[in-house]
Amino acid sequence: MSWGIAETAPEIEKIKAESADYLGGLNSCGVIDYDTYSYAFDFYMDLLDKAHEQGKKDAKEENGEWIPHPSIPTDIFRCTKCGVYIKLPEKIDRMYYNFCPNCGKRNINNAK
Repeated sequence: MSWGIAETAPEIEKIKAESADYLGGLNSCGVIDYDTYSYAFDFYMDLLDKAHEQGKKDAKEENGEWIPHPSIPTDIFRCTKCGVYIKLPEKIDRMYYNFCPNCGKRNINNAK
């Protein structure tokens, strides 16, 4: 972990601190000059922020839902992402409640 970053900091902040430490090290050793360091620092911080925002958007779009089958017993559900029907009995492994075993997408509004 980078110097000066709390262990409880969000992962994106830890990555940004690691990047800043690396660039600072290159500058302090004379591998890159200060102008190059400043440009690279600004570029990578903006890039990491964009990647973080895109990751949050992608995570929201990935979620599906378990929808109960309208006319079959209540333990049959359909994944809204791939459309597959699956039986989700009471004592099934909890993994299947959270992720579709067919497409692997995370399912919210879980069947319980």
